[in-house]
Amino acid sequence: MTVYRHIVLFKLHEDTTEAERQKAFELLIQLGKGHAGLLSWHVNWSIDTRKGHIICEEAEFDSRQAFEDFRLSKAHGEVAEFMREVSDWWVADYLAA
Repeated sequence: MTVYRHIVLFKLHEDTTEAERQKAFELLIQLGKGHAGLLSWHVNWSIDTRKGHIICEEAEFDSRQAFEDFRLSKAHGEVAEFMREVSDWWVADYLAA
């Protein structure tokens, strides 16, 4: 089965407070709940902090359409708005067998 894989690395800004870091982490965890076509959802802190505080989000969807529906959801938009305030991010999306 081919799945649509979505990986995001969020590098939190250096001036982000501990409360903002925890809020970002919790928002990302909650974002992975209740989406049709979502096969897996993992959020964790990078163990390597030499480059700052980084949160990794890794997801698998059963189709690109399921991912697009997720991406256009109200919940995703709200979390993305907060994450824009506290981080920069890099995205990798690809089909995996």
